[in-house]
Amino acid sequence: MGAGQNIKNSQRGIELVRLLASEGDRIFSTDRARELAPRVGIKENYLLEALHHLRRNNWIVPLRRGLYALSHTVPGVSSAHEFEIAMFLGTPFLKCAVLAV
Repeated sequence: MGAGQNIKNSQRGIELVRLLASEGDRIFSTDRARELAPRVGIKENYLLEALHHLRRNNWIVPLRRGLYALSHTVPGVSSAHEFEIAMFLGTPFLKCAVLAV
């Protein structure tokens, strides 16, 4: 994969973060990201890598396997409150995949 493709994929990852934020998903599951990914041009086979890069670049914060929060570094997005995070961590995983914050 060339440098141009890496930049394009990085931009798509950032677009995914922006879309999650606009949808009110400050806390989201991998399944929710998978649902929204096609809208920003991220293919199924790249999603996990995109999440890895977003995590490494501090755009998202892992809460547990398959559950993330948008980072406080995302411009224009308030970070999730500790109680909000605790509520998601205490909720069965299948339910939190469909809840919007």
